[in-house]
Amino acid sequence: MAILKTIITGTTAAPSEANHIADLFTIGFDILRIAVTIADSTDSYASAHKSHLIYNWGDNDCYIAFDEVATTSKYLLAANSFLSWDGEATALHAITASGTTNVACLGLT
Repeated sequence: MAILKTIITGTTAAPSEANHIADLFTIGFDILRIAVTIADSTDSYASAHKSHLIYNWGDNDCYIAFDEVATTSKYLLAANSFLSWDGEATALHAITASGTTNVACLGLT
């Protein structure tokens, strides 16, 4: 899991690690990175993805939604935790109740 965290947060020190992880997938994938604030923050894939692994690697909880505006009544993603979601989506939206955080999402096609 440590290598996966490194890959999706973009902090990989060794490009070979990213290549090794990419070789494990026989399907396509993309990574979204969002700097989340108290306003709806979003990033989109070029096309719909079917499965998503979301990681909140910041210090504050946030709430996420797919293909709709995020509000504090959506899915809670606690600080420093993962959430997986299976379902087709093109965009990830996130919001915090206060402060900021960072979210990364690995989407599989």
